[in-house]
Amino acid sequence: MLDLLLTSEDNMISNVEHHAGFSLSDHIIITCNLQVSSQNQKKAELRFRYHTGDYKKMNQNLLEMDWENDVNALKAEDAWTFFSSMLNDQMRKYIPKSAPREKNLGDQGSHSKA
Repeated sequence: MLDLLLTSEDNMISNVEHHAGFSLSDHIIITCNLQVSSQNQKKAELRFRYHTGDYKKMNQNLLEMDWENDVNALKAEDAWTFFSSMLNDQMRKYIPKSAPREKNLGDQGSHSKA
């Protein structure tokens, strides 16, 4: 009979104990403390805060544009690119951005019992 605990790091597992098997299983139960740490390596991207946007000013600016002269001579794909660019410019001007809040995941660096 062979029961294994494999890790990629020394000192990741401590206090290994074995107990009687469960029910009719021929395997023993192993308990241990597992040291894990969580590292957030992903840089938080700024997100639009749509609920705080100044849509009146955005709408006013879009209405003041001469859409017919700006778009009429363009092919459909170019017109879409132009429109999308204008809309994105307005969003950057009138919708603030912020980094998402970090979630409190508790003490992720502490010992966990496995």
